[in-house]
Order: sequence, then structure tokens, then C-alpha cells
Amino acid sequence: MQQRVVEALKGYDDSLEILTLERDSRIEKAIEEAAAQKFKKINDIRETFDIQIKRLQVSKLKDKAEAKKQERDSLIKIAEADVEAKKRKVISHIKEDFAKRKRDLLSDTSFQQSTNPSSLDII
Repeated sequence: MQQRVVEALKGYDDSLEILTLERDSRIEKAIEEAAAQKFKKINDIRETFDIQIKRLQVSKLKDKAEAKKQERDSLIKIAEADVEAKKRKVISHIKEDFAKRKRDLLSDTSFQQSTNPSSLDII
């Protein structure tokens, strides 16, 4: 009787460990992808605005150049916030999926039957 319970618990622990490793891996990947997106968006914004800013500075339009710098900085902040929000959403989804799969694992009938004393053969 105890052996079946121990085996069931070990199977549960192994499955939970696999789920946990998968969750952690997915979260790490989401963070890396968000960082890459953030870097690309910021780079694109800087490339676009830096050219405009240099042209304005060369043509002695310092006020317009400063306005472009502020617009660039504003767009960078918006892009950073957007990427962060998407990252949080993806991580939240991953955690919700993990919680659901963990609940499903706990409600697995084979696990419940092997740990349920009424279903064990008492010798």
C-alpha cells in the first residue's frame, strides 16, 4: 500500500518538476524575446530620428532639432512600455497555463486512485 502511494507521489513530483522546468524555460524565452523586440524598436526609432535631428542641426534649426529629440525620446519610452506590457502579459499567460496544468496533474485520476486509501488493496 505504501509503495503505491510512494510511487504515485514520485510520479507526481517528476511531472511537476518537468512542468516547472518548462514554465521557467518559457518565461526565460519570453524575456529574451521581449529584450530583442525592445532593442529593435528602439534602434529603429533612433535611426529614423537621428538622421532628422542631424539634418536640422546642420541647417541651424536647433529648436526643431530639440523637438525631434523630445519626440524620439517619447516614442522610445512608449516602445519600452509597450514591450514591457507584452512581456508581462506573456509571462502571466505562461504562469496561468502552468497553474492549469498543475491542477490537471493533481486531478489526474490515476494519481488520485493510487493515493486514495479506499482504492488500495489492503492485505
